[in-house]
Amino acid sequence: MEPKISIIVPIYNAEKYLHPCLDSIVLQTLKEIEIICVVNGCTDNSLAIVHEYQKNDVRIMLFVNETADVGAARNRGVREATGEYLMFVDSDDWIELEACEKLYAIAKKNDLEILQGRFRYIPYTKFKNFKCNSNLFEKELSGMDFWRENETISLVVWDKIWHRTFYISKKLFNPENVYYEDNRTNVLGIINAKYFMISDFIFYNHRYVSTSIMNSKLSQKHIQSLKDLYLKTEEYIDKHNLWNESCIVLFYIRKAFIFLTFSNHKKKIELIPIIRNIKIKNIRYFPLKIKLAYYAPLLTSYFYPIWIKRHFLKLILSRIFEFFSNRINIHS
Repeated sequence: MEPKISIIVPIYNAEKYLHPCLDSIVLQTLKEIEIICVVNGCTDNSLAIVHEYQKNDVRIMLFVNETADVGAARNRGVREATGEYLMFVDSDDWIELEACEKLYAIAKKNDLEILQGRFRYIPYTKFKNFKCNSNLFEKELSGMDFWRENETISLVVWDKIWHRTFYISKKLFNPENVYYEDNRTNVLGIINAKYFMISDFIFYNHRYVSTSIMNSKLSQKHIQSLKDLYLKTEEYIDKHNLWNESCIVLFYIRKAFIFLTFSNHKKKIELIPIIRNIKIKNIRYFPLKIKLAYYAPLLTSYFYPIWIKRHFLKLILSRIFEFFSNRINIHS
């Protein structure tokens, strides 16, 4: 019998967190699942831990990659999967026990290609990289209609389940040997999905680990990965004539901003001509904020690191305001 969901777990030196991750998967209330563990380049006891679980659960499949590359590990898992839907769980995170049952029921009922849920940060933080308009929850749309209405999309693969046939036919495999590998998968997935929905169900627990690759010190590989993503996005926009979609262009510009923020002076000079490639004739019809977003990096790229920390600045200002408000109330 075909599993309803194939859960793909890329594992890299995760022995500290692997037990709660795998426990949350093997104890799912939906039993018709397969669990695909791809151990990639581990130097700790992660492989031995997976072997322990495999002895007690026939649903667990184990594959070993020699190199530590999360994109390659996810792609290996997708190629081995047989489930109707795909789910990705990072090895330092965990999911709610009823996650598969609830998500599958929603996806199956609505015949969805992508179903996105919600997640919580561990430890909790009020700063989020994705926000959804409340009126869009539980509403079936095409991916592009959702993006047009919401203006932003989630760029992680693990807050969704993906119809496997759709995922493979649209070639949504992660780029390999780069960082930010799931950005492109999400962009292409949303653009191509005819049946998309976002659920208000919080099913995923994302653990902040300071020693993880994405939270490590900025390296040349981080910068080069951003640039590659940026240029491939531009290539896709050109090929499919999507410059009239303001939400996509805004995404493209934001990625350019991030690259500018991370780059030294030499890299900034290299990037600015690329930003100018955006079709000016289309930009002029867009809302003012997108026009400003286009011109801002050309004029004020050095000030953007301050702008990107606006949340923290707002927090500091609100604390100052709160302090003086309390002082005034005390004296009054």
